[in-house]
Amino acid sequence: MPDLCVVGQPAPRVDGPDKVQGRAQYTADFSLPGTLWAKTLRSPHPHARILRVDTSAAQALPGVRAVIAGPDLPPYLIGHFIRDMPVLAWDEVRFIGERVAAVAAEDPDIAEEALALINVEYEVLPAVFDPLEASQDGAPVLHANPQAYHGAYAHPDSPPLNPGPTIGDTGTGIHCAVGILAALLQRGKTGTGQHVEVSMQDAVVNYMRVPMRHHLQADAVVQRSGNRLSHAAPTDTYPCAPGGPNDYVYLMSTTPRMWESLLRTIEREDLIGDPRYTATSERNARFDEVYDIIRAWTTQYTKFDVMERFGAVGVPCGAVFDSQDVLTHPQLRERGMVATVEHPTRGSITMPGCAVQLDDSPVEVTPAPLLGQHNSEVYRGLLGLSDEQLQGLEKEGVI
Repeated sequence: MPDLCVVGQPAPRVDGPDKVQGRAQYTADFSLPGTLWAKTLRSPHPHARILRVDTSAAQALPGVRAVIAGPDLPPYLIGHFIRDMPVLAWDEVRFIGERVAAVAAEDPDIAEEALALINVEYEVLPAVFDPLEASQDGAPVLHANPQAYHGAYAHPDSPPLNPGPTIGDTGTGIHCAVGILAALLQRGKTGTGQHVEVSMQDAVVNYMRVPMRHHLQADAVVQRSGNRLSHAAPTDTYPCAPGGPNDYVYLMSTTPRMWESLLRTIEREDLIGDPRYTATSERNARFDEVYDIIRAWTTQYTKFDVMERFGAVGVPCGAVFDSQDVLTHPQLRERGMVATVEHPTRGSITMPGCAVQLDDSPVEVTPAPLLGQHNSEVYRGLLGLSDEQLQGLEKEGVI
């Protein structure tokens, strides 16, 4: 069989030698006429109310071209998935290092000096430092109205939302791996290789096959439904105790047996056989009423209690996991999907592991190497530098 021409073959990095020897030029290495330098003033407090921002002294400094603070900007919020962060804080700061003001000056020293002249008056507020303590009753509230943030919640009448999981990136890689395995299997049978091509758009469309079936059936655009399946009441998310932002379960009941088991669990046997709720179509017509009946029960118990009680009687139900739930869940830890590694500088770190379990060659989760940890292997072994050359680079501060 012919050797593979890409997989398993070395790929030379033509830019490598210039980078490691300090000859490569980056954006910061260039200075064009009229270039201004920007610096930002950041909060020294984890949580505080901004009472006053005085930029007059900074604006009067020679060489300063502009100074802006939060109140000078429109109240726009930014964020990768959820838009919950101001460009410059205007009312509160919610973490150490949050941007409060910005300066543009003729050189970096003037910009730094201008920052020191900006006077910000804070009222320090209680802060949170532990996710478990933050979920307790009476914990300091950093975001009083998270529902108002674009991207925080999915509703039928909301604008399109960016999904949290990176299905386009990771999902395309998985599809590509499946394609490579299929091509290798065929080559083993026929002796002929082939080109494997996967696009991100194609992969995402494949993940949309289930919701797309509604378009195929009705020849109509699929409408956003949020978390609720309007054709399968009571399928939706339900709040649980103690009422935190992630204290929810997602449950569904699609058969008469599931519906009766659900009613027995929430101690509403009186509704078994009630013609208003027996048929799915009847429940769909009264979805809000059905939701309130179930919600009155779920709010009395934690999301894990609700999940276990419904699961024990055959009603599909899952707790909404936040990041802390994922990292501490016993099953995920037992399977190795969550592992604790010992980092040489940060100590014990719990992190996601490998999702593919191989009994003969299990993946060992190890910490990423430190900066410069493999300098010798790279510079001597791959680039062929001598000890003298390596010492010279270290002396000049290149590495």
